Amino acid sequence: MNRDIALLEQALEKLPEWPVEKVVGQLFSLAVGSHSNGTEAFWDAPQTVLDLLTKYQVGGICYYTVGDDGTDPRVTAELARQFQGRAELPLLFAADQEGGMISRVREPALRMPSAMAQSATDDWELIERLAELGGADLRQAGFNFAYAPVADVNTEPANPVIGVRSPSSSPEVVGCFDAAVVRGLGKAGVASCLKHFPGHGNTNVDSHIGLPKLTTTREQWERVEALPFRVGIRCGADSVMMGHLVVPGLDPSGVPATFSRPIVTGLLREYLGFEGVIVTDALDMAGAGHPSGSAGACVDALLAGNDQLLMPLVPEEGIEGVIAAVQDGLLDMAELRKSARRVLKLKLKLVRTWDELENQDCATGEQQPEWSDASVVNADLVSDTFARALTWRDSKRTWVLPANQVISIVPDIGPADYPRGSVDFAPALREDLVSRDIPAQIVTADELEQGGLDGPIILVSRNASLDRGAAERIRQLAPSADVVIATRSPYDASLVPEVVPMLLVYGDIAPAVPVLTKALLTGIAPGVLPVDLVDDRGRIRWPRRLG
Repeated sequence: MNRDIALLEQALEKLPEWPVEKVVGQLFSLAVGSHSNGTEAFWDAPQTVLDLLTKYQVGGICYYTVGDDGTDPRVTAELARQFQGRAELPLLFAADQEGGMISRVREPALRMPSAMAQSATDDWELIERLAELGGADLRQAGFNFAYAPVADVNTEPANPVIGVRSPSSSPEVVGCFDAAVVRGLGKAGVASCLKHFPGHGNTNVDSHIGLPKLTTTREQWERVEALPFRVGIRCGADSVMMGHLVVPGLDPSGVPATFSRPIVTGLLREYLGFEGVIVTDALDMAGAGHPSGSAGACVDALLAGNDQLLMPLVPEEGIEGVIAAVQDGLLDMAELRKSARRVLKLKLKLVRTWDELENQDCATGEQQPEWSDASVVNADLVSDTFARALTWRDSKRTWVLPANQVISIVPDIGPADYPRGSVDFAPALREDLVSRDIPAQIVTADELEQGGLDGPIILVSRNASLDRGAAERIRQLAPSADVVIATRSPYDASLVPEVVPMLLVYGDIAPAVPVLTKALLTGIAPGVLPVDLVDDRGRIRWPRRLG
């Protein structure tokens, strides 16, 4: 029998006898690497985290970038081996791997489009296959847990944190997407996670830097936000992540959902019948701020019914605070053992699945390819997905790059933010055009305003609708452009006159550049619009065409 299977079966058998410290340790997942909560940068050194893991028998690790090449799957695989080797029991080794910019593992692994880009293909079998391929990459890179898919319905154009991470503004479409991803990850032996319960899509505050408020009634929540979670749970989602947001219509106390027993236990556990692992979003975020610090946040999250505590601001303070709360009688040890049992059962399921997959490979003689020898079929499939996702804002108003003229590209106009694996899109587009012997140049916004430019003009926007200054700049410049490319948020559509063709990319990452060039050369962008887009008066001008 696989050694890890035997260890976990024994752990489940002996769990009723475990001391409080060992039970509590299994309920924590600590960050390793460089990350930010939106306002403050953190560096959790591997050795420091290894020491905490050993001291407290921590149950999980959430990976961020370690070193300059920390997104390379060969690097993450080695780090995962180090951590798993130090753990008494197998770890839930997790990463935010949604696709698009939210991808902790990147090239030479397959780089997937964002959720919104994938849904724009209107091909659920393809999306399931992509999830399976991405899950296989994760498994080879040492991960057994993906904090994905996003189950938020993005109905708020000004949402600063969800946007293209959501598949659609339609709850039915989001449900179909989540079902496909849950199934695909499951085939690959990777745990799935629906997020961010009870729904972060209709908010206009980033929970990393503030506390959002979801203003919805219980009836509205049932029709919109709840539906994708209900579908994902029925399709076998392994975990659900709580969102740091206030929902008075679901809990009038004003307590953030993470710390709300009526929401965590009452709605998710009891009403929706979810039996898997409930994990908090990162507890170092502003939306999880607690007057009693990390200890108070961890204790209240457990009292609400969460099973896994993700990334407390001060890990030792959080762990020691939970142990003290048990000893003081504030936390029920029987409830914590139930949470630990859910965590251990998920680990056992994953270990058994990995064992089955390895046995299948041995039986067929197949071996995992080296990263440098990744399947051309799979790479082509992903590239084709990027191409199929590209969407004209108005399918009747397209544009083709004219021949034998110098192309002028105005660089990305939008708010400055951390890159998350994105590329500087305008220079990348110019480089790709030049590589095809198409003359292209970068011009400034001022040069465009001054006039005198010959040839077609491409204006590139990047989340401009989320920044007042950038939005005004796009409004000024767009009438002079031949085509506008929205590299991230499609909601930049509200800034561009309807007479100007507009191409939607849903994420400014490197694999999108060559397929975008081809779309400009042919005028073909077959994507199906997955969200309602409004005009400059806030009226729906380009209705969702998907679903």
